[in-house]
Amino acid sequence: MHTKYIIHIGYPKTGTTALQHFLFHNKGQLKKAGYDYPFVSNQMNHNKFGVHLLHKKFGSQGLQNKNIQHLLRDDVFNLLHRKKIKGVDTIILSAEIFVFVPPSLMARFFPPQETKIIVYLREQLDYLLSGFAQRVQGFTQLKSQLDENY
Repeated sequence: MHTKYIIHIGYPKTGTTALQHFLFHNKGQLKKAGYDYPFVSNQMNHNKFGVHLLHKKFGSQGLQNKNIQHLLRDDVFNLLHRKKIKGVDTIILSAEIFVFVPPSLMARFFPPQETKIIVYLREQLDYLLSGFAQRVQGFTQLKSQLDENY
C-alpha cells in the first residue's frame, strides 16, 4: 500500500497555527487512527519543507547559507524517505509557506492520486480587517517598547 498524504495549505489568518498545535499535541491519537503528523526541524509546522521546495524552484536566492541548505535537504530527505510506521498509512503536512509553492512542484514530491489538498480561505473583508488589526497591535507594541527604551 502506498503512503497517502494530506497537505494543508494554511493561508495566514485562517487558524493555521491553532490547527498545527492541535495536530502536534494529538500525535498519539492520530497514529492510532493511521495518521502521522511528523515533527520536522524542531517545528510544529512544515515551513522548512516548503522553503526547500521553493529553493528547488528558485535556486539559491534567499538561501545563501550552505549549512541551512544542507539541513533543509536532510530534513526533506528524511521526511520523504522515512521508514513506514506500523499502522500509519497517511502523512499530514501543514505550512503557511505552501501557499507559494506551485502545484506542479508539489506534484513532483506527492503523487496526485495519493494526495489530498486542504486549503482554508477566509472571507476577504474579514481577512483584511484581521490583518489590519494585527498590524496596529504590532505597531502599538513596538511603540511601547521604543518608549520604554528610548
